[in-house]
Amino acid sequence: MTRLNYLNTLKRKLIVLIISLSFVAVAQASWVIQPDSSHVHFMSIKATHIGEVHSFSKLSGSVKDNGQATLQIDLASVDTLIPIRDERMRELLFEVEQHPTAVVDSTIPIDAFQDMLVGTETQTQLDANLKFKTTNNQISAEVIVSRPKESTFIIQSKSPVLLSASSLKVTKGLEKLREIAGLPSISFAIPVSFRLTFEKD
Repeated sequence: MTRLNYLNTLKRKLIVLIISLSFVAVAQASWVIQPDSSHVHFMSIKATHIGEVHSFSKLSGSVKDNGQATLQIDLASVDTLIPIRDERMRELLFEVEQHPTAVVDSTIPIDAFQDMLVGTETQTQLDANLKFKTTNNQISAEVIVSRPKESTFIIQSKSPVLLSASSLKVTKGLEKLREIAGLPSISFAIPVSFRLTFEKD
């Protein structure tokens, strides 16, 4: 092979490599969760009639342009407004040393959302898998999707998603919390609501 042919071959390979890298970059472009304007809340119901709302302060995740979506919830960031209760939940309920993160995986029709006009909203159903501690739970949520500006989408629950303490395998932890707090009961039903703001990466 002459030097000229070698250089032409090398040039073609470099062009193919650049095109391939560009394609990968586009394919991996994503919409990223903005934690300051996003939240996940869950409710506990104790002594039959007393409801309290709690939240997680640290969220992360993204939606790729192919629709693959992931939400990561830092379980150690639980916030019940009572520090000692936060500590007990981290230790007895979530066991954060062994299971620091809950992960929600879903597929979101981002192509359809990108056709939305700014200032509009739509409703849809999203199916997802919740990885919590050692469990995988299939969940379904009716959501409202809005587009406040060109680079931003908001996905929020239309109504609470009802989780089960039995399915999450936290009934023993709830029982320990009930005993420590001296309560007659803590409900195994866990309503969850969310509002997730995504911006183009």
